Amino acid sequence: GPNIGTAPVLGELVGWNPDLLFLRGIDGTVASNGIPDLVFAMFQGKFAIITPALIAGAFAERVRFRGYIVFIALWSLLVYSPLAHWVWAPDGFLFEAGAIDFAGGTVVHISAGISGLIAALYIGKRRGYPRTAMHPNNLVMVMMGVGLLWVGWFGFNAGSSLSSGVKTAQALTVTQIAAAAGAMAWIAIEAVQHRKATALGIASGILAGLVVITPAAGVVTPAGAIALGFIASGLCYGAILLKGRLGYDDSLDVFGVHGVAGIAGAILLTFFIRAVDMPAGRDTMSQLVVQITSVAITVAYSAVCTIILIVLVQKLFGLKLSTQEQMSGMDHELHGETGYGLLNLNERLLERRTMKLIVAIIQPDKLDEVHQALINAEIFRITVSRVTGHGQQEDQELYRGEEVTPGLIAKVRLEIAVNEAFVEPTINTIINAAKHGDGVIGDGKIFVLPLEQVIRIRTGERGGEAI
Repeated sequence: GPNIGTAPVLGELVGWNPDLLFLRGIDGTVASNGIPDLVFAMFQGKFAIITPALIAGAFAERVRFRGYIVFIALWSLLVYSPLAHWVWAPDGFLFEAGAIDFAGGTVVHISAGISGLIAALYIGKRRGYPRTAMHPNNLVMVMMGVGLLWVGWFGFNAGSSLSSGVKTAQALTVTQIAAAAGAMAWIAIEAVQHRKATALGIASGILAGLVVITPAAGVVTPAGAIALGFIASGLCYGAILLKGRLGYDDSLDVFGVHGVAGIAGAILLTFFIRAVDMPAGRDTMSQLVVQITSVAITVAYSAVCTIILIVLVQKLFGLKLSTQEQMSGMDHELHGETGYGLLNLNERLLERRTMKLIVAIIQPDKLDEVHQALINAEIFRITVSRVTGHGQQEDQELYRGEEVTPGLIAKVRLEIAVNEAFVEPTINTIINAAKHGDGVIGDGKIFVLPLEQVIRIRTGERGGEAI
């Protein structure tokens, strides 16, 4: 509630006013700017809600729901609330120092980006990453989501003026411009690097532009917004490439986009600020020092607190998912449901249509990658066995220091029973994950066989029910 981040406590380091607990005392009050206190409380509440939600994107698909709930509750109280007080409250020490954060570059995006990075490093990689490419499963929904974000961001940034006037118009305008500039810059980078533009790239560029302008929305010019949008896309694109080289698993690039663009916006706004919005007695360089200091404090505080909280939650409540739980999938293992219901559909169809047995012979080093790809496609019922065979390829083994050609080569056999309607999707999933590429032979074979009947030994169920 509004009791957090308001009244000074502990030497003005944390905001807390117990008189406002459960929204007491503001039910019918209106602030001096004409905004009802309840409206302001709900507006600030959305910042407090979205920030820990951003962190979840860094370690998606590998944490327990119970541990996550405890973590974000503690993080909101011990990290977000003090930062919000320091930056936005009139008695916050960063506010008094003249740090500029119009709508949450430091409080929201830098804190979430740094905390997400720390959490991702501590929790570790998803099973199969980075050998298995884990792309968004629905780009149409990605584009719908980024469109909603773009419109909603007007509320974040323009609403942070807490008025309806020139400052609101300025914040709204530069938000639109920076998002468009970010998208155009990302397209340009992809065109140079890959000679094509992607929908995911456009979405990433839009988001980078929105994040970078957040701390600067009320103080920079439209030309500055264009520059910030282009700079943010370049920096974020590089950060994502660096993530691939370093090998850490930030699932949705929370640090690569929110953290990097947030840091860039909080620092670089100094060079594009309107003269009228420069704090009294400051020039560009002196304000730059203040901005860098506020960013450094946010980074350090977020990192240290996140490390402590995540270790504590892991020890007391459990946060990391086991390898087996990741293989089963969070929907199925933790919540007893599936995201799209394809498994239930498959079972219903199996009762009516022809069943097939897919047998795939693959290289052992591709087993984990193929298995993870099948799980991502919601294909869980797989039988795996070790076999030997021989094809056209020649293999070499070391025997007492000499290379010899074995008679048979180690392989892995996968068996999957599916309805005939799911044969091609299953085959394509296996092919994409099992092949080595670059002209390498010996990737294996896939056989599709008719399956007349399936019987579950324990229950006697037959057909689709047995599968």
